[in-house]
Amino acid sequence: MRWIRTGLLIAVTCAVLGTLWYFEIAEKGRTETQRLLDGRLYPWPISEVDRLEIHYPDYSFELSKVDETWCMTAPVKDMLDEGTVSRMLATIDSQDVTRWLPPASPGDDEDTGLETPSMELRLHRGGRVDTLLIGDINEVEKQLWVATSWRDSLALVSSLLRTNVMQGYYNLLDKRPLGDLPVSEVEFITVENARGNFKFSRIPFGWEILRPEPYLADQASVSRLVQELWAPNIIEFIKNPDVDDTAYGFGNPVATLEIKVKGEERLRIFEVGYSQHNLRHARYRDRDQVFIIKPFLSEILQESFSSYMSVVLSEFHPNEVVRIEDLQGRQLIRDMSVSWAWHDEQGRLMAGQALTTLVMKLSRLPTERVAALLPREDQLALWGLNEPESGFVLTFKGNREELRIELGAVVEGRRYFRRLDYPTVYSLPAENLEFIWPRPASEQEPRPEE
Repeated sequence: MRWIRTGLLIAVTCAVLGTLWYFEIAEKGRTETQRLLDGRLYPWPISEVDRLEIHYPDYSFELSKVDETWCMTAPVKDMLDEGTVSRMLATIDSQDVTRWLPPASPGDDEDTGLETPSMELRLHRGGRVDTLLIGDINEVEKQLWVATSWRDSLALVSSLLRTNVMQGYYNLLDKRPLGDLPVSEVEFITVENARGNFKFSRIPFGWEILRPEPYLADQASVSRLVQELWAPNIIEFIKNPDVDDTAYGFGNPVATLEIKVKGEERLRIFEVGYSQHNLRHARYRDRDQVFIIKPFLSEILQESFSSYMSVVLSEFHPNEVVRIEDLQGRQLIRDMSVSWAWHDEQGRLMAGQALTTLVMKLSRLPTERVAALLPREDQLALWGLNEPESGFVLTFKGNREELRIELGAVVEGRRYFRRLDYPTVYSLPAENLEFIWPRPASEQEPRPEE
């Protein structure tokens, strides 16, 4: 009896699987039929396509879906422009047919341009291949002639199909030098050029320069460099996957970048080589091709580290400050329950205008002149920074570190100052570093009546 029950179970299972298979096939057939009835050109969901062959009269290339990402896989392997490929696929998927016409008679292909098509597109899906031929524009209806492998009839469709699908080699490729490298995951960027070697290291609130000592970076300048590296700055590709280290000047590059990505041990390498008509060759070693970049990018990659040093002592918004203390022990404490209300260490309400002036001035201290990148002890003594008598400690909201500022002596009309987390000493005219400590609001003299 047991073998009878086993046989029945197998029979039921086969019946269920067969039914599911039948309905799945039927559903696919209904989908294809429905898309054609709805007037679509391509009867299958574009999501099923995993490879594209694009053939032009003079050249061809292949795009493949790798881990749900489209890449060029022939004649070279490279990154694609995501927007261009998405528009191409979306256009094929949504393209309507103006009308289907009977197949052309022998010799009539010349009228449609399909005898020597402008482009042949092969769509691979699950081992099957669908072919799409693009011909000329119908002069009467201003529609595009198209022939397909899934119908004998010819189709007239919008010329938008040709605009979005007939993409050239350059248009399809990602024109950002570093492609899809995640900029938010970059930990540091090392730059080596004729002016030296230095590193941009990411910190919680921006970037700093290491050479190897830390220096405060100008956030706008570093952001400009990062923006240009991730901007579409490639103006030409050179199809040569077998480039050696001496080709195009890469044996002695004018600039080399090493990029460290979070969670990776290896460094990503970007190099700038020979110039050609005021343009420079470059390569990113994660790409097979050499390319030519715009002049502005190659120029900023050849700048010295001093070009990226901050032009202000610190960058913060006044609203971030919650506490100020001077070297004499006086304190200004912000009441976070009230809009811009401050008290001193004794709990007295402080005068609003004077306090705002102090905070604004501290937030915009220019670093007009660098007195020393790495000051000696005798210089610190000369400038009154070995034992400074004045300075400030600023505390901020959140997890931002305290900012400690020291003000030194006046020497020949200039006063020297620094922040303690970086070694650089700066100087400004003495009158630019005069700070007035706010008085309690109760001690403010009333304004004379007009």
